[in-house]
Amino acid sequence: MKPEKVFKRYDVRGRYPEELDEEFVGMMGESLAAFAKENYNNKVVVCRDTKKSSMQLKECLIEGLRSQGIDVLDIGIGPTDMAAFQGQKNNCISVQVTSSHMPLDFNGLKFMYPEGNGFVNEDLNKLEELFHKKGKGKKEEGSYMEIESARDEYSEALENFVKEKIGVPDDRRIVVETMGGAGSHVLPEVLENLGFDVETVSGEKLPYRNPPNPKPENLKDLERKVEENDAYIGLALDLDADRVTAYFEGEWISGDDLFCIFAQLFQGDVVASVDTDTKLEEFAENIYYTRVGDPFVIDETIEKNAVLSGEPNGHYCFPEFTNYNSGTLAGLILACSNLEELMANIPESHIAQDNFEFGDNSDAEEAMEKFKECVEDKFEVLSTVDGVKFDLYGSTVLARLSGSSPVIRVKCFDEMEKRAEDALSNVREIFGKDINH
Repeated sequence: MKPEKVFKRYDVRGRYPEELDEEFVGMMGESLAAFAKENYNNKVVVCRDTKKSSMQLKECLIEGLRSQGIDVLDIGIGPTDMAAFQGQKNNCISVQVTSSHMPLDFNGLKFMYPEGNGFVNEDLNKLEELFHKKGKGKKEEGSYMEIESARDEYSEALENFVKEKIGVPDDRRIVVETMGGAGSHVLPEVLENLGFDVETVSGEKLPYRNPPNPKPENLKDLERKVEENDAYIGLALDLDADRVTAYFEGEWISGDDLFCIFAQLFQGDVVASVDTDTKLEEFAENIYYTRVGDPFVIDETIEKNAVLSGEPNGHYCFPEFTNYNSGTLAGLILACSNLEELMANIPESHIAQDNFEFGDNSDAEEAMEKFKECVEDKFEVLSTVDGVKFDLYGSTVLARLSGSSPVIRVKCFDEMEKRAEDALSNVREIFGKDINH
């Protein structure tokens, strides 16, 4: 194991078994036990995705938790928001064994508070400190309970939520691509229970896509199946089902447009990551922007008591259901909605983007500071919550540091494609002339 490699910005993940193995996860179980008992209680919900390594790692996680007196509630296989859902129900921390959309030779852990939202950086840092601390506490055996009804409870709650909030239309065929992940045990079954004709894109083993990332370039089979079956929509999830992608009327709906669809259906205050297209503001009563990253987004969602939150990468949270991103619920909502009508209300927009790479993090940070100073001298600054967001001759531009590499990411938004591209050209000129990139 290589602990120095696996503690990330939002979770814990690394290559299995070189960086993250059974010993590491067992020790993380002990660390989480100490954290839970100090800050919450002695219960923890545990869940996993469909990878073979996840089964072995979950057993070691449970052993580590129980060795420090934690009572473990094992809910089996399911999406990460199912773990959050059960954690909320049982008023305790929940853990998902998954590396989400990463390649299949990775694995990891996601931690959620009793409220359902993911751990923020401060508490992930505390877990890392506890991991390196010798002697987590005295050995005491916690109990173990397998909750066989957990998935049925979650699925029934999904079904009832959609019936109540959206309604269920007649005679629709839906194509589903779950990557063979945690959603494969839920989304097709709930759609069928709602009365849809469901076609699945599937392989013989689970999971069967590598990487299990629902990007359009990985979803040609879904496109073909939608067209062949004259389906209403194609839905794709990642391995732990916290992201959704949708194919409708021959095109992939952008993450920003999906967000606008949900904001029309769930009207009220909305929380969004700062890299979201500003056209979302047309559909929200109030909108609050946060740093990029779902822990920051959902933490603010709870703080503002918002009805909806998300990011344009396919993460959407419906707090009335649970305080975690649910690709499964998002997919169900899309399947039940009048998408043609909702899409017609969304203004056209275009995004031009680029990444500026640097030798190391300190170089990138220095360049970001210089860029901010340059922007503040010349343009109207709209936000500094994550990098700098500003108005550049009528286009909206966001430049921010990557959370995982020495890169500055730039997105330019405009109603017209040429103006978005022109804005990006202006940004490139600033980097080339003023930042000495």
